[in-house]
Amino acid sequence: RKLETDYATLFHEMLDAFALHEIICDTEGDPVDYRFITVNPAFERMTGLRLNDVKGR
Repeated sequence: RKLETDYATLFHEMLDAFALHEIICDTEGDPVDYRFITVNPAFERMTGLRLNDVKGR
């Protein structure tokens, strides 16, 4: 539980932008697109894109 809390703190407090994506593959298994799962506050500050605007896209 503490490790999970530590990672959450790191994710929210780090200065580097971070975005977690889901890779979308075609029927052959080749990557063709991606979808935002989550982003950290640094990503929002650096790109101007908000999590609520990009999540799932």
